[in-house]
Amino acid sequence: MNPAARQFSFIGHPARLLLQFALDMVHGIEKIDLICFDPSTASLEGETGEIVNFDKTIQPLGVDLGARIGALNKERDKESDFEWFENKLLPYHISEKNGKTRNLFNEVEMIVLLVRFPNRYDGKKDLLFMFFDKEMKSFGLSKGDKELSAALKSIIEKSYVKLLLKQAADYYNNLEILSAFSQMVANTGKHIELLNGEIRESQQRNEEILEISAEQILEKYRQFYQRSYFFTEGAKAHIRKFKGSFRNFENIIINAVEMVNNMMVINPKSAMPINETYLFTPSSEEAMSEQATPPEMVNQSAAVKFLDKLEHAAISVKMRKLPLTSENVAQAHPIPIKPPAISYGMKYHKDKIRFLLNNYPEKWATIRNDFKPLRNIVERDPDNNHKNNKNAG
Repeated sequence: MNPAARQFSFIGHPARLLLQFALDMVHGIEKIDLICFDPSTASLEGETGEIVNFDKTIQPLGVDLGARIGALNKERDKESDFEWFENKLLPYHISEKNGKTRNLFNEVEMIVLLVRFPNRYDGKKDLLFMFFDKEMKSFGLSKGDKELSAALKSIIEKSYVKLLLKQAADYYNNLEILSAFSQMVANTGKHIELLNGEIRESQQRNEEILEISAEQILEKYRQFYQRSYFFTEGAKAHIRKFKGSFRNFENIIINAVEMVNNMMVINPKSAMPINETYLFTPSSEEAMSEQATPPEMVNQSAAVKFLDKLEHAAISVKMRKLPLTSENVAQAHPIPIKPPAISYGMKYHKDKIRFLLNNYPEKWATIRNDFKPLRNIVERDPDNNHKNNKNAG
């Protein structure tokens, strides 16, 4: 397919487009000459077009327009939209010094119709010279009667001048609309590029903040447990990709520390790596609890969440070296609550809490050993064993 066939028909200089349009639409012409201001060269340019054997050809005018700039500018400055000329007295053919003048009474010889139309680049008018057949054969007349020729020219003026002027205006309007649209697209592209850059910078800052935050959380537990935890490079990459709330994020780090404590039997003073396998990055807090909870604990998930939150709050209280009371734990709870809410939660989940504490002795060490209200729940178990297993869930 011809690439030109896939572009807008109004792409190009409006004057050159009008020349092609006139060759297609105006009947009874031998050729059309165009003189227009071209902003790309900042000068007057000329082209000539004709139809030979039904083929349209357009080529340079072949006239030194610079030598006739004075006469041409006079024509471009005139107010009238059209004018008839003799072939021999065209402003770009005659010398400005030859003294020839137009004979307004020689109607038969005036067979060149000049149409002036605005050029929006320099504010003047471009010139379209249409050379009609002297004998007007296309109009079914023969040369001779001047009165008929004048009447016929009036018909030609009314038929073509307004059409050409409107077409020229449409070309300019379409180009202006396209230019505005292109500018909008360009501005949108720049805006999108700017936003993408800002998003990339924001993502990079967020990744750095996440890594720093993870280190700060881990440092608390280094101090609390007096152990040398560190994130592997894989874990750091995993942390930088985290999406979710900070509360979720903190719980993930805490869970990782607990898993390392429970799974790594090494010298407590040795470096303890936390790799990406210890880090869970669910899309929500509920998803995190499901991933961190063994399958057999699913039925106790509400109690598990309750204990997890109490454990994290208790660790926070102890890190601040405060007494592990219900009031202090309630204030350190991820969602600040009142002390009675803790008592109510433990009574409501007491059977499940006993089941979980008995079956998962490695979990919730802080509240299991040091939080008196929870210890009371365990101690009140009649046989302090597994009798409630069958009722759990």
